Parts: sequence; structure tokens; C-alpha cells
Amino acid sequence: VNEVQYTELMYDHLMPINQSVSRGKREYTIRIMDVAGEAKVIDDLADDFPDVEASVTEKSMKFFTIGIGYKYSIGEIEAAMEEGVPLSAMKAMIARRQVERKVNDIALLGTSNSIANGAPPTEGLLTLTASGTHSVTPATGGSGTITLTEGKSADEILFDLHTLMSTPFTVTKGVHSLNTLLLPLTTRTYLASRRVGDGTNGSVLDYFAGSSPFINSTGDVIG
Repeated sequence: VNEVQYTELMYDHLMPINQSVSRGKREYTIRIMDVAGEAKVIDDLADDFPDVEASVTEKSMKFFTIGIGYKYSIGEIEAAMEEGVPLSAMKAMIARRQVERKVNDIALLGTSNSIANGAPPTEGLLTLTASGTHSVTPATGGSGTITLTEGKSADEILFDLHTLMSTPFTVTKGVHSLNTLLLPLTTRTYLASRRVGDGTNGSVLDYFAGSSPFINSTGDVIG
């Protein structure tokens, strides 16, 4: 039996999965604490000390259920018995895989419509618009393009890649940094096949992975 191959699921490689919430919960809430206040230089007899304050905000998410089913006819049962194929187990495995694909789609792209149980539309990893999301525009290349690769020299591409990875680190003053770069397959393939030049046979992708303080290997650059 030959099986058609589909693209690999990515969500569980890119984000942590929280397994600690009980199945009976219908909503999950996280609390975010922030602090405010600044010390100041005072006189020995001063009594106007600055205060510190703490604030707590909550963010909640409703849970929703993903469902799928499978069925088979008497004819399918007879044919499966004739061929020795475990029909029920095979269709159950396919159903489970399709549920995983739906989870993958929601995790990466979100949902455009409201979900059951009153849950609002969700944003995915690739469609986030909330505060804390930063955009980086590639520099203009020698041919006037601002894409990541088109018409650019190896140095210009490396400049774009390093800017992309360093922006969260510099914007947050060293609090947050990236460790994984997600690229279109065509871009990753291009970077892996284009030489850096200057007397070396190494690819732009390998050179970037070896020179970036945030990326440890080309395995951290996912297509």
C-alpha cells in the first residue's frame, strides 16, 4: 500500500504545549503582574519617599472542541476482510491525524470566525497583531528591491537576517531574544544553496547560523 505524503505538522515544534489544565475546565486564565515606581535620592530628614505599586491583569481563553468522524459500508468491511486490512484502526488513525492538522492550522493561522462555546476568533502564531509584535522591513538592495533575497548580495541578505533576529533583543533591551527563525521553504532552500563568496564554499544559511548569537544551528532555521 502506497500512502500519499502530506506536509509535516509544525505547531508542536514551534510552541510549548500546556498539558497541566484539567479536561473539565472551560476557560483558562493567566495573570500578568507588572511593577511601577522609582527610587530617588533623598535628604536625611526627608519623609516624601516614593512608593512602589504592583498591578495584575488577567487574560482568559475559552476552550473549544474539535470533532471529526468516520464510517464505512458493509462493502468496505467485506473488502477489508478480504485484503486483511484493519479498516477501523486505519480510519481512526486518519481521523486523529486530521484533528492534529486542524490544531496545526489554528495554532499557526488562527480562526476567522467565532468558535463554539462562545469562544471568539483566535489569532495564530503567523497572524498575531497584538502589542509586542514587531515588524522588520528588509533593507533596499542594489537593485532597489526590499525583499529578503531577490536581487541582493550575500552581505545584504546576511544584514537582513541579522537585523531580523536582533530586533526583539534590542527593542526589549536584552530581556527577550529569538532562538528559531521560520522561513518559507523556497527562501530556506535558496539560502542553503547560495554561496557566501569571498573564497568560501559555505552557503549563506550556514554562515548565518555560525555567526548569529541567537541561532545555534541550521536546524533552528525552519522552512
